[in-house]
Amino acid sequence: MRNPNLLPVRAVVATVAALAFALSNVSFAQGSSTHSSPAPCTSAKLKTDLQINECLRHALTKLNEQMSSAVATESKYLGAKSKAQNLRLATAAQRSFSKYVHDECTAQMNPYATGSIAPIIYGECALSLGQQRLALLRKEIAYFQHGGEAGAVSSMTRDLNP
Repeated sequence: MRNPNLLPVRAVVATVAALAFALSNVSFAQGSSTHSSPAPCTSAKLKTDLQINECLRHALTKLNEQMSSAVATESKYLGAKSKAQNLRLATAAQRSFSKYVHDECTAQMNPYATGSIAPIIYGECALSLGQQRLALLRKEIAYFQHGGEAGAVSSMTRDLNP
């Protein structure tokens, strides 16, 4: 007999696809938030996989808005010949990061691919990596806002660990 608490494989695949899309769909809005919250979807109030998946989807959407803003802000400091070229550089870097997240989180999820926990594994991975990237972007932006290379002896002296 089928367990009604388990998501069918199609639902798992659809949820994973939605989480992957949420992470890769970057809009590059302006503005920036300066805080991040640890593990937003670990509340005891979240009793079902569906609730956790929805929480992760919401958290990834919010993270993507913050990431878009940070990437757009970072692009102002890249030193290319034009603003458009700066944005292209930042966008290309973000696309590469999104591909890395997809590949890494797919690999982490793979052992659970047929289970209802698969999208949770993927979502938690994507959220964690995204939060790390956002922290790094914010640190890089702050570095440039405070003088960048002119404010440091060399780029080798700056600490970009989030």
